[in-house]
Amino acid sequence: MKSSSTHSVADSLFLERIKSRVRNWMNACKDKKESEGPEDGLVRSLRKLILGVELYGSRPCMIIDVCNERQVQLVLEMLSKFSNDLVPLVIPGKGGEPQAVRVVLASSEEDKNLLERELQDVEDEEIRKVRGFREVIDAISSSQKPIVAFDCLHEFTFIHSKFVAPLPHCRNDFMCSLRMVFPHILDVNHLLKEIGPLKKAGNVPAAFAHLKRRFFIPIDMEIPHQAPDDESDNHGHRVLLTVNLSRNSVPF
Repeated sequence: MKSSSTHSVADSLFLERIKSRVRNWMNACKDKKESEGPEDGLVRSLRKLILGVELYGSRPCMIIDVCNERQVQLVLEMLSKFSNDLVPLVIPGKGGEPQAVRVVLASSEEDKNLLERELQDVEDEEIRKVRGFREVIDAISSSQKPIVAFDCLHEFTFIHSKFVAPLPHCRNDFMCSLRMVFPHILDVNHLLKEIGPLKKAGNVPAAFAHLKRRFFIPIDMEIPHQAPDDESDNHGHRVLLTVNLSRNSVPF
């Protein structure tokens, strides 16, 4: 973090309070390590309650609550000058904003390097997960093949917001942006509404039943394991039905 501007009175009070907590916490960890004796459960609970002594894996840690990015910056600056054995971890809230800072105490320089490598491995694994799904999105987009789905507006708004760009303010802008990534999307639910006899079909099985009853369209599908009558728990079978329905009811 870059050095912050001049500290206000509120910043100074906040830093002094945090310094005192960190100092007492480190002293408690040091005293416990030096005593190396068994600790009564009640004493251990009181120590954790009063001083905030917790464990991150096998290392002692404490939680510092913060209200905004400014306080996060102040805590990180203070910890970097306080001790070389402290490793800070920013804890995000549900909305992504910082909620707290977890401070982990390493036992030595080697232990600190080991912890930082462990944290980097965890971060790399999370990046690989996101990048892995991103590669799926890119592969579908580059193939330029039609995407067939049933009532997929919610799914594509989620994909757009996470992997393309923030959602536009109006539907037309959203459609134009989405077409740049997925140029051919066939929403069977929308297509059924454009076909007079199928307007009342509210789902894929009902549409299939109507086609069989009125038009006797031959349907050839090879399904290795036939799904039961109740298809609600068999998503693979439902995908085949959706694609086949679009192929037989609406020409590409």
